[in-house]
Amino acid sequence: MISIPKKKRFALNGGCLRGKSLFTVRPMKFWSGLGQVLAVASLVVLATGCDPASGGSVSHEDDPDFVRGKGRLARKDLAGAILSFEQAIASNSANAAAHFEVDLIFYSPSSGEKTDYVAACYHFQRHLALQPDSKHADNIAGFIKVCKKEIAKDIAMAPIPPSEINAIHSLRTQLAKANAENSSLKGQVEMMRGR
Repeated sequence: MISIPKKKRFALNGGCLRGKSLFTVRPMKFWSGLGQVLAVASLVVLATGCDPASGGSVSHEDDPDFVRGKGRLARKDLAGAILSFEQAIASNSANAAAHFEVDLIFYSPSSGEKTDYVAACYHFQRHLALQPDSKHADNIAGFIKVCKKEIAKDIAMAPIPPSEINAIHSLRTQLAKANAENSSLKGQVEMMRGR
């Protein structure tokens, strides 16, 4: 049998040293280090509070379109304010503050403009969905009820086109004929049962 010196035996037997393989010691250190790095990275992401919609941690009130809208609103430029707030919403649909500002404009426009209750109701509901603990939540719930009543009133008061009125009269006439025929047939059935 060939005798191998101890140094060479160590290299030939796969690098075992006191029963531990190099392949078990080093990977454990690698996975342990990787786990620590991932844990720290997760904590950093959680601590920065990234907003999934915008990818940043910028406050909604710091949005340039929102700030521009507030300025236009202060100058009574409602059309410009609506445009700016809608741009803020387009860039970040989770901007509850922009929804709130634009819904107030649609709910109570200046004199001479028509109130848009449908748009106001949408933006009120969107604001509450994004910020359920809003300090305006109680008022907004009342505004939504008013919007829904006004929308229903507009639908009920809408003029009916003459073609639809004629169709309704035609259907009523057909219904009356069908009811008369039904009564006649019921009478015939009763007479036959009586025989």
